[in-house]
Amino acid sequence: MLIYVSLEGCSYDLRARDLRLDRSDSDQRIKDAIERHLRLAADRLDPYVIDRPPGGNLIVRPAAER
Repeated sequence: MLIYVSLEGCSYDLRARDLRLDRSDSDQRIKDAIERHLRLAADRLDPYVIDRPPGGNLIVRPAAER
């Protein structure tokens, strides 16, 4: 499974197994693992959302502005 991360104009394709993650993990656990992996501040991804499309991969992106 891949995790696609869109962060500040950059895209990262991360393998879930490298982060010891599974599709069933909570959004917070996924965000925490990505923050550690990318060496981000502990709350950097808090405003981001995680999409779980049927294909099995995950998409981490900024929440849409209203």
